[in-house]
Amino acid sequence: MCPCETKSRHPSYDFELWKQLDGLRPATDSGSIGDFESRLRRATGYHEIEPTLENGGAVVTVRHSVSFGKGKLRELIVSYNRPVADVRALHAVNDASATDLLVLTPGSWTNSERMLGIWPEDYLRRIGGHYFDRGQDILAFDHGSDGTVEAIMNFRAMIEGGQIMGLWARSICDTISNLGLRDRYKRIWLYGLSRGGRVVEYTAALCPGFHFAVVGDLYVPDNYESFYWRGASATGNLKYGAWFGHLIPLIGHSTTADFMAAAKSPIVYTSAQKNFVDSRPQLEHSFVWRDGLAKVGALRLVFKTGIGHTPEIELLDKMLSDRWSEIRGVTLLRKGPPH
Repeated sequence: MCPCETKSRHPSYDFELWKQLDGLRPATDSGSIGDFESRLRRATGYHEIEPTLENGGAVVTVRHSVSFGKGKLRELIVSYNRPVADVRALHAVNDASATDLLVLTPGSWTNSERMLGIWPEDYLRRIGGHYFDRGQDILAFDHGSDGTVEAIMNFRAMIEGGQIMGLWARSICDTISNLGLRDRYKRIWLYGLSRGGRVVEYTAALCPGFHFAVVGDLYVPDNYESFYWRGASATGNLKYGAWFGHLIPLIGHSTTADFMAAAKSPIVYTSAQKNFVDSRPQLEHSFVWRDGLAKVGALRLVFKTGIGHTPEIELLDKMLSDRWSEIRGVTLLRKGPPH
């Protein structure tokens, strides 16, 4: 029900706008309408985004490099002509050749320095610094962690034929490809908590090449439809305006199950057990539910132990070591097409 609805003979124009939003509701229980992967590419302008080519074709430039712990820290800039934007990342490289790379995208109100422990620790628990100290290399991005600024950037990007979530995904995948990181590292993981998990969902569905990707504490089965249509509960999410603005409608035409099925690498969702169990009937439209975590699985749901809205590093340690038998959760198997 629209919070602006009125019995007046002359309702406000807000109600007319609401009817347009209401028309975007999914047509089926699963929420899927048409070819989701094609819709996602078009909605984000993924293939329309144009990088700036410098120095004979380099997409990524090194602004400067300094000593960092037992290695070096490089500040990278990924530049784009369409939309016009520079995306910053910090690449922490151990002196001893690391075989693994952890790629991080930030949650709200944080940045790459905090993820690496350069600045005082916040709710992300210096996750990058923790794994760098253990011998892994880290690639930490500065994507939009302020929802208002990100929404303004998204508006500009859409005018230029792009979209901000497409830009964040491209910045990750362009950096990995341009620097030859898939050849350099045996395993590359992608991790994001909260709003960072949303970037992980898009990135995993738009480009391949991760050992697995982790969507931390961001499990919304209806793909944010509820943010539009639940009245007062939607107000707290207005700070994420960029999540709703796409080049063609996406919210209301998809669910999280679509992102799961479209992922080009194995993907892991972490959340409270109840959140997953409550959505089991919806998930079983597209997947077979198997208790326990398969050692090799395209889609895993990992139960957090109640640590709160922060990375459960002790749990992530087991995941990165492929010790799935020590973790509580569920494996989802993709259903075949109906006969």
